[in-house]
This record gives sequence, structure tokens and C-alpha cells, in this order.
Amino acid sequence: MEIKNILSTNDKKDLFDVYSERSEDVNTFLHSSPSFLIKKGIYIIIGLVLCLVAMSWWIRYPEIIVAKARLSSANSEKVIIARKSGKVNRLYFSHLDQVGQGDVLAHIESVASPTAVNLIKAQLDTITKLLASGDYRDVLQYFDKYNNIEFIGGLGELQASFQTFMQVFLEFKDFIGKGYYQQKRKMLTQDLVILKHLSRNLAVQENLIEKDIALNNKTFESKLSLLKDKVLSPEEVRAEESKFINKQLSLPQIKSSLLLNEARINDKTKEIYELDIALTTQKSLFIQAVQSMRSEVEKWEYLYLLKAPINGRLAYASFFEEQQEFVAGQKIFYVEPQNGPKFIEMILAQYNFGKVKVGQKVLFKVDAYPYQQYGKIEGEITYVSNVATDSGYLAKVSLTNGLKTSFGYSVQYKSGLSLTGEIIAENSRLLEKIARLFPSRQ
Repeated sequence: MEIKNILSTNDKKDLFDVYSERSEDVNTFLHSSPSFLIKKGIYIIIGLVLCLVAMSWWIRYPEIIVAKARLSSANSEKVIIARKSGKVNRLYFSHLDQVGQGDVLAHIESVASPTAVNLIKAQLDTITKLLASGDYRDVLQYFDKYNNIEFIGGLGELQASFQTFMQVFLEFKDFIGKGYYQQKRKMLTQDLVILKHLSRNLAVQENLIEKDIALNNKTFESKLSLLKDKVLSPEEVRAEESKFINKQLSLPQIKSSLLLNEARINDKTKEIYELDIALTTQKSLFIQAVQSMRSEVEKWEYLYLLKAPINGRLAYASFFEEQQEFVAGQKIFYVEPQNGPKFIEMILAQYNFGKVKVGQKVLFKVDAYPYQQYGKIEGEITYVSNVATDSGYLAKVSLTNGLKTSFGYSVQYKSGLSLTGEIIAENSRLLEKIARLFPSRQ
């Protein structure tokens, strides 16, 4: 206000003329119209900022947790090791052949012949079925050539166990097969029938004697009445009393015969019971002998025969051939299952573990297949352990599309194939992530 008061209009005009004459740029600036950016620049900047804020609200950016993993299966590959040191006498399958559960893959050198052992096992299996159905007499037809020298010589490690089994089997065969049990039981049963028939006859005699005594008692009482009436003499009454006493003496005799016969019946019943007990004991001993022999055969097979534990494809653990030496515990074969659900085992570290939850999506990069060329495998977390191991927390991931990658390539199953998992832990907005960079002071 003071400057305005000091400077008059003419003075201002003179001052403007001075500056105009001294600066051509100022003169140009004062007489030109400002550009569009200068007029609307502030509005454009505000609009861009608002667009960026809106985009950060709509755009979602997933949070990735990386973890190591490996491919596995419910029927993982089985390792077959040598349980006995020695040479491999024979290989029954070649590398990459299909094998079935229980197939014999190889035979480790032994004294016993596999043929002889298989013969014993087949007969023991049949005997076991017959014993289970109660057909004991049909068992007797087996092992009829047990004393064959060639057969005995092929048993090797099982010879002592087989001799013990045959001793029990022959006792059982003599007890059942030669009719000792049947004949003796038949005779005892017949004796028991006779004794019971005799008991019935003695009981009838006892009843008749008791009736006779009752009649004689009435007769004697009538004689005593006649004696009182002096119809009969004392001598006649005494003679009648003597007859009555003789009748009474026969009753204890018949009762003693009945008791003696009952004792004989009990003795015969006891003999039959003891005979049945002996048969039961023989059966029990034979069943135990069969089970013991089966156990010895299975033990021999466990040590000397290498069998496939599951159906699948056979793979040699190394390059070898027949008559090659192996030591106990050495890996010889692998059997890879062809079917069975596949899944991925993942190890989670402590960092960001709390963000991992069941149901979250996981993308896997297969180390053996570059993901830039083959793509990624998709899965979903189905289980997270609450107990930590030395490596971390174990998680199980099911495969959404099997082993097919995002590029449509099918990865060949290899047990233990290593992968790198990317867990999509949280698919939050970009604005939320930016806001987290500025922690609250509360």
C-alpha cells in the first residue's frame, strides 16, 4: 500500500517502459497466452494420482512363499535288499520287466533246493486248508515219499526241521490212519451200550424183587394174624419168616450189581473221553508241527528268495549278472508301482509359516524340467503338520491335474523327484500392500 501511494501512475508507466526496453523476454512473456499444460497441469497430475490409487485398489498381487518339495506316491517304490550274503544263483526277471506281487525275482545261493522247498510248501498249504475244514483223514495221503533220499538231500537248511515235523506227522498218521482210534472207540462204545442195557435189566429185576418182597411181606403179616388166632403153629410162622428174609436178601445183591454196572459204565465213558482227548492232543500237536514247518519254510524264503512286494516295474539297483556275490543289506532291486495316487511332500520353513493354510494353491517348478519350457505343476495343500521336524514343517499337496504342467506336458513319475513350490499365501490388493509399508503408530 505504501509503494502504491509512493509511485504515481506516471512513475509506474515510466518503470514499465524501462523494463520493456531492457528485457525482450519479459515483454514476450507478458504479451503471450500460457500453454494448455500450464493452465491444466495441476488437474492432470491430480487425475493421474487418482487413477493410480484406483488401479492399486483393483489390482491384486499375490504373496508367494517358496518351499522345497519332492514327488511321492501312496505306493512308493520298494527297495529289495539281500538278507543273506552269497551268490545270486539265478535271476528270473530282466531290468524293466513287469512283475507281480510275490513273484520270485532271484535266488541267493543255498544248500536247499528251491524245487524241494516249493514242494514242501505246496503240500503244507494244502494240509492247512484241509485241517481248517476238518478233513483230517485226507491229510494222511501227503508226504508219502518223505524218506526219498533225493528229496531229503534237497532240503538242506530245512532238513532238521522237516525230520521233526515228519516224526509228529507219522505219529498222527498211525493214530488216525491205521484205525487205532476208530477201532478202540468203536469197541468202547459197544461195551458202553451193553453195560447200559445190563443196567436196564438189573433195574427191572430190582423192581420185580421189590414187588415180590412187598407181596411176601403181606403174606407174612397174614400168617402172624393166623398165629394169634392159633390157626397156625409157631413152627409154620417161623418157616414163612425165613422165606421172607431170603427174599429180602436178594434186594441188596441186585443193588450191588447195579452199582457195579454203573461203575463199569463210568469207566468206559472215561476211556472214551481219554481217547477223544488223545485224538485232540494229536491233532493239536500236528497243527502246531504244520505251522512250525510253514514258519521254517517262510524263514528260508525270506533269507534266500528275493520276491516282489508289489505289482510294478522291476529296476536293477546296479549292473550285475548271475553268480555275482552280494553282501547282506546290499540293495539289489527296485520295484516301481505303476498305479497309485501321486502327491507332493513339501517342507515349510519357519519364516511366514503362519500364512500357510490348507486349501491354498501351489505352483511347482520341477527341477528336472525347466519351467520356462515345460511349465509348472498345479496343486493344493491338503495337510499341514503342527509338529516341526529338523527340516521344518511337513505339508502334503494333492495334484490338481496330475503330473500335467501348465503347458500341457506330462511329467514322467520318478519317486523323489525334487521340486520348488510357490505357495500363493495371500492374494491381496496392491493398495493394501502399500499401506502395510506405513505401520500404524498405535
